[in-house]
Amino acid sequence: MIYLIDDKIIRQEKYNWTKKEFAQYNNALTVIHSKLELDKTKERMFSTDDIILFHDSFFDNPGNKHEKNVVQIRQDLIDRTRKKATVVFFGGAVGSRTISGKYVSIPVNILYNNLEVFLNKYIEQGMNNSIEIRYLVFGDRFDIEEIAVLKEKIWRELYDHPNNGELNIKSELSLQLNQLLNITGGTMDFQQKFTVESFKFQLSKLIKKYING
Repeated sequence: MIYLIDDKIIRQEKYNWTKKEFAQYNNALTVIHSKLELDKTKERMFSTDDIILFHDSFFDNPGNKHEKNVVQIRQDLIDRTRKKATVVFFGGAVGSRTISGKYVSIPVNILYNNLEVFLNKYIEQGMNNSIEIRYLVFGDRFDIEEIAVLKEKIWRELYDHPNNGELNIKSELSLQLNQLLNITGGTMDFQQKFTVESFKFQLSKLIKKYING
C-alpha cells in the first residue's frame, strides 16, 4: 500500500488529482488529509514496509497539531527509512530531487505529475513495495530524465570555466559524472586531458548514443 499524506485538497486538485482520480487507485493508495484520518491508519502503516508520501507542511496546519513536535515527527519518518521502508518527503520548499537509500525528497509538482505513472507501475508489479522509486522521482523513462538532470548539474558546475580551459574534475563533478556513466554504461578516458569544450562534446556524444541506441 502507498500512503499519501497531504492536508491540502485544493493543492491536489491543482494538479488534476480529484476525488474521482484518487478513487481509481483505492486498492493501492490511501489518501490522508487530516490527523484524524492518520490516527486511524498509523498503526497499520508503521507496522509494514508500505510506502509513505509525506507533505512537509502537513503538521503545520493547526487542525493537524500533533502531540510530538514537527522536528521529532520528521526524524521518526527518517528513522523509518533506515528500516528499509521508503518515505518520500515532498513540498513547495523542496527545490531538487534527492534519493538516498529509502529516503527521497522531491518538489510537490514532480510528485503529482509522476504519481499516475508510479501508481500504474506499482499495480502492474503486484503492489511490491520494492518498486523502483525513480518512476516517482523522474517519471516513466526515469533513465532519460535522470540523465538530463545530471547533465544540467554538470553544465552548471562548469558554467564559470572558460571553454578552452583544461578541465579539473573535482569531487562534486566526479560524483555526478560517475552517476551519469553508470546509467549509460559509458566510459571516459580520464588519462586524456580535456578542455571544458571537449569534455562537454564527448559527454553529449555519449548521452546521444545511449538515447538513440
